[in-house]
Amino acid sequence: MSSQLKSWSVWHRGRHVINAVEYRAPDLVIKTSEYFAGHMDGPRITDDGMQALTAGLRIRGANFDDFAAIGFRPFVSTRLVIREGYLGSGGVSGIEDEIEGFISRSSSDPTGSTGRANKSTSIEIALSYYRRSVNGKEKVLLIPGEGVRRINGIDTLNIVSLMVYLSSVPGGIDGIDFRSLTLSDLIGEGF
Repeated sequence: MSSQLKSWSVWHRGRHVINAVEYRAPDLVIKTSEYFAGHMDGPRITDDGMQALTAGLRIRGANFDDFAAIGFRPFVSTRLVIREGYLGSGGVSGIEDEIEGFISRSSSDPTGSTGRANKSTSIEIALSYYRRSVNGKEKVLLIPGEGVRRINGIDTLNIVSLMVYLSSVPGGIDGIDFRSLTLSDLIGEGF
């Protein structure tokens, strides 16, 4: 089923960012490393966390007041919502990205004698929060600083920590007394 983008918009604190002309969602890349133990025939690829999340936004004719309105201040985090509407043979669908972070880079188009109406400024946002929903259902939630990586409602990092715990118990799952199990057994002391 093919669908076609019909409209999209950027919102900041309920205010429509009118001059937004381009949005680039963050690349979702898992870093990998090789694990090799003495008894293994070859290395095993392991999940080594995610690359830094960076989103991009291009705003036509932007000036500093526009950036100040969406949080372009040192050490200030801003939250934006990007909504996309698609029309296809299956009907109408919507994608919503919610991003939060600080503006880490700003670059303007060169100023020339022609084409000044299309001059724009591109910004990059270093993300501390990313959530993608499709038709109102959460598909991806990433909060790197809190160790949250939820895909289709399943927090994959909590599953990994549970698997590590289970592998450390003598006898595996049979060696666990579930009646005396506490939260700190799964996530460590100090919480």
